[in-house]
Amino acid sequence: MQRQKLDTYHKQLMQDLREEFKAMPELPVSGLPATRICWNKYQNRLRHLMLHGNLKKFLRWDVILSSIKLDDVQWTEWSIAHIPGSTYLMGARATEHGLPEA
Repeated sequence: MQRQKLDTYHKQLMQDLREEFKAMPELPVSGLPATRICWNKYQNRLRHLMLHGNLKKFLRWDVILSSIKLDDVQWTEWSIAHIPGSTYLMGARATEHGLPEA
């Protein structure tokens, strides 16, 4: 019985998320600076996948994988450590300013 409620809850969350993305317009991909075109293409791809893709495979989508920087571990650790409330970096807790507490 509990499992059914959880599934219904998550299905509703996914539907709500899709509705939010459906309301977002598709962005133009011409007549703009190259960096903006690239950014808009990524956003349009993400929008398409949010509307039509398998949300359970979000972390495997090409647009997500291509934006994850895995070749610089120090940058990744720094980025994660600067998330407020993060305890990733050596057990340090980030402050509201993103700096690890001593």
